[in-house]
Amino acid sequence: MNIKSVLFLFVIVIFLPNYNINERSIEKIDSLKFEYETISHGEELNLFNDGSFIYHYYPYYYYKYSFIKTVFGNFLKEKNKINLFPEKVEIEIFSEGDQTKSEKRIIKYGADSLKINSQYTLITWENKSYLLADETKGFYVGSTFVKNDYNDFITFAKSYNEGREPEEDGPYFVNKTSLSKISSDLDLTQIPFEWRDYFLKKPISVFIQNIKKIYLYEEEYWLIELDKGKDHNVSDFLYFSTQDGRYNVKIDSVNSKVSYGMIFAKFDRNIGENIKIGTELRTKW
Repeated sequence: MNIKSVLFLFVIVIFLPNYNINERSIEKIDSLKFEYETISHGEELNLFNDGSFIYHYYPYYYYKYSFIKTVFGNFLKEKNKINLFPEKVEIEIFSEGDQTKSEKRIIKYGADSLKINSQYTLITWENKSYLLADETKGFYVGSTFVKNDYNDFITFAKSYNEGREPEEDGPYFVNKTSLSKISSDLDLTQIPFEWRDYFLKKPISVFIQNIKKIYLYEEEYWLIELDKGKDHNVSDFLYFSTQDGRYNVKIDSVNSKVSYGMIFAKFDRNIGENIKIGTELRTKW
């Protein structure tokens, strides 16, 4: 990444109000490390038992770091809410040609391009803990900033509904205290009320009742009509899959009785033969 273009992202500084952490009682916790990684970036949040935190954001492009953003500050824990109060930011910018060379800048926290999510809900599930934010976040692909479509709660609900959680983690903060297998159900009362309906109490089963080949932006798709809709708790962020896991349908439009999704046909020209009217799909098998 061009060093000047990265510095441009972090040059404008606005000042935040000063928070006096000592004016409020801090609920002491053991030091905890929350983290996740994707193919394009990773994040890490360390909460220390003295009430301070260190946050790291590190995008990588073709297996190389472009920069690392580190934010320092303090936090408050009140029941299951974690509030961060950032104070300063360190930006380490790496040379395109030599990853051993970098430049560091320390900047007062406040510029829009430096901001991080600062309000989280702590969710526990036996030996795993999650920090989930209401606000959507984004990430860098090279020098391009991409905004996520969904916040942490909806992303976590997707993993939960598909049965990937608690065995697999998604792109949200996770802390594991052991590798033992989780055997109990998640206590959904921990989820804030406004996001609770995204979590299915049981898997949904649907059947294909119509299939139609369409062309969108000169690409071939199959439009799939399913026999359940809003009346059956189907929403436009759910994914359904066939029993063999070969085909997945993301719901992108819903009415009361039916719902619709598409399958991209580019890599499988035989979809019309392999998936037929009457085929069953589920959110979780």
